[in-house]
Amino acid sequence: MDLNKINLNYYSFGYLGGFIDKFVKKMTLQQLVKLANNYHLGGIEFPADYLFKNNYDQLDDFLQVNNKLNVFISFEAFKPEEIKAFIAILKKNDINRARIKMSNYFGGNRFKINDFYFIEYETFVKNLKLIKSYLIDYDFHLLIENHQDLNSHDILNIIDTISEKCIGVNWDIGNSLPTGETPLQFYKNLKDHIYNIHIKDYQITKNDDAVEYHRCIIGDGNIGINSTLNMILKDNYQYSMSIELGAYEKRVSYIFNEEYWNSYPCYNDNHKTDYINFINSRIKNTENINDNETPSKKLELFQIEQSINNLKDLH
Repeated sequence: MDLNKINLNYYSFGYLGGFIDKFVKKMTLQQLVKLANNYHLGGIEFPADYLFKNNYDQLDDFLQVNNKLNVFISFEAFKPEEIKAFIAILKKNDINRARIKMSNYFGGNRFKINDFYFIEYETFVKNLKLIKSYLIDYDFHLLIENHQDLNSHDILNIIDTISEKCIGVNWDIGNSLPTGETPLQFYKNLKDHIYNIHIKDYQITKNDDAVEYHRCIIGDGNIGINSTLNMILKDNYQYSMSIELGAYEKRVSYIFNEEYWNSYPCYNDNHKTDYINFINSRIKNTENINDNETPSKKLELFQIEQSINNLKDLH
């Protein structure tokens, strides 16, 4: 792959970014920029609200100093009024899209969540409606990530409900699986709305009635990341993408429990069969999983370097 078209995502650094240990000094954006430049990547992606809080002038200064760098913005929290303030700064710096998420319900296990649609989903859509006119006036797109909570059908419904003029998709490749879709199934349903991609790989294993998703170096997993990326390249995808390693904490999906599928009425039997066959074929290729590595600066930098080397060799 052409590394100059790929960004380095701050979310890859669970340890250095202070996500798993709040007492660790956070990696600065200049350190992230230096890493991206050292590996000849195109730019960076980072959560603006997490790093800048409401210090909009500081964000503006950073963007102006790094105006020759590809920058993609994420938001850790979806707060419409706060996002409006950020958008004014982003538009000033010719940034027209940003990633949002609905929740942190990992694993796609909706049957374990009370009132998933009536509380989480409906509240999310309601807040998007509140900000719709502002987004359209500013010609700005919020890109919804499939954060192991929403599947492609949910996101497509949201786009139809709000407007494709201001809502798009941030596709996390690895996150397709926990909500009952293969990467190909997800991509086919939403490919015309995808404007940012998180390149995430997983090692998946079976544990009783569940599938477990383990963080790994991109290219060392068993979800078919190489074939997925080749498909995207053949489709002449023209928008941004970033390297995002998975979380250190394994994600768990109870896909061999019938209650899991009862919470996804959008899937028919053929879809379910194709998906289960995909999962079973991948599990057979699982190597030994090492979940006992202690998160550290050395480990994260090694994983990033190996991921970049694997992507560089992809044709």
